[in-house]
Amino acid sequence: MFATFAAGCWRARIVRRRVQRVRRRQAFQWFTILVLVLCVWTAYANVLSDDADIRAKARNTVNLAAGCGDDCKVESLRGDRGMLEERIEYDLVKRGRYVVVCRRAFIVAGDHACEVTERPASSPNPTTSTSARR
Repeated sequence: MFATFAAGCWRARIVRRRVQRVRRRQAFQWFTILVLVLCVWTAYANVLSDDADIRAKARNTVNLAAGCGDDCKVESLRGDRGMLEERIEYDLVKRGRYVVVCRRAFIVAGDHACEVTERPASSPNPTTSTSARR
């Protein structure tokens, strides 16, 4: 009688361990799916979506940094989008080369804040962040 009781407990332990293993595996699978969805959304929001508003903020930042307002004339424009930031280089007529970097407050969410990271040596240094300005 004791042998059958011990065998029953042994089998119950095996079944319990299998159930725990399956539950851990399912939790890990759901976590992996959640991380994958978050990565896809981040790629879409930061790289694949329309960036017209970001470019407008960057242009406004360059205009403020150059001190010419809306009268600035762009000679050439180069842009580079990545997962974490958007870097736009402006060559302004008679003002020089400016590089603006726009980043989100958080990697996935938040408003973009733009700041001038490179400017000609002779330009003044006014406030160049346009995170709250539209």
